[in-house]
Amino acid sequence: MNVSVIRGICVLTIAGTAAAQSWPVGDQVPSWIQMSQQGNWAKYQSYSSMDPNANTELPYTASGAGHTPFTFNFYPATPVADETSNGGCPIRDKPQEVSATAPTGVYYYDPFGINFPYIGANDPPKYPNAGPSQITTSLGLNNIRGFLMNGYTTGSSFDSAANSYLLAATYWTGRNNPCAAGNLEIGVFTDLTKQDPVTGINAYTFYFSRHTNCDGYGACRSNSSGVDNSSPIWQETSDLTKFSNPLTYEGTNANLFFEIYVVPSTMGSTSGYDVRFAIIDGNHTDRFATCNVNGGTAREDCARQVPLQWTPSEASDMLTGTSHLVNAVVASISSRTTVPPNSTAASFTVNSLYFGQ
Repeated sequence: MNVSVIRGICVLTIAGTAAAQSWPVGDQVPSWIQMSQQGNWAKYQSYSSMDPNANTELPYTASGAGHTPFTFNFYPATPVADETSNGGCPIRDKPQEVSATAPTGVYYYDPFGINFPYIGANDPPKYPNAGPSQITTSLGLNNIRGFLMNGYTTGSSFDSAANSYLLAATYWTGRNNPCAAGNLEIGVFTDLTKQDPVTGINAYTFYFSRHTNCDGYGACRSNSSGVDNSSPIWQETSDLTKFSNPLTYEGTNANLFFEIYVVPSTMGSTSGYDVRFAIIDGNHTDRFATCNVNGGTAREDCARQVPLQWTPSEASDMLTGTSHLVNAVVASISSRTTVPPNSTAASFTVNSLYFGQ
């Protein structure tokens, strides 16, 4: 994978269905703690230019850009400068990101350098390239069970080429890895270039993943002993749960709560836990929104429970370690894909964010 994009939002291509489960709204929900609002610390990054001085990288502040409520507009889909040290996300090895395929963690190489040089311990470090994007990251909290986001997207770019993307995402990243590099992650995103064949609009996709943003082509390897003496690490992603055209009881879509939280498993998961994905009707919070689920033609509750197929130790790390809540918009760029034609007409509004303990 190109080192310049390892900071970007993952583009998931694995398809699948989630088992239907029903539960009352509010069943086993965590206690919600508001995050990243004005007065609460959050970090903000914005990349729209090839001139690093024209981009914005704000360390954790208590107010201003990146605090809710906010609207992130998509920037024109053109190349941008790499992040800098002010962004706080150097390309560094992640020994904490252990798994069966990465028993000693994730180590970084440059796939475009001569002989794929090891860069995970460079001093000074290399920095990634987020693409044209805006990103906000919450403070870290321990003992997290899920998150809640009130927000919506507008606009689309369905006439884009198949390999283009306009991603709006909210995700929970664990193991004290706020830069989403090779991380454990649970989240929701929508791609405004992709049109659901049933509803004719974009769908919201819920997922969980390990080694996120690792593609195995050289950037992520199993040790630091050289590219020929290490194994590739690939992102491993759950089946995707897709909710399209979510609506309130009144038929509106601007007051929806996107809800994800972990519960003890009733589905025989490898981790001992299941994940609940849901969209709540913000006008009537005792109701799920209704939507088309996983390409179905019937209107249903936007609610699915899926087994969290991680190891028990991975689930424990996610649930007890330090977690961060991230929101982002990112567009594909001409150096990687065909430029989406109308990216600036699209936006992602986030009214409020919550972590659940």
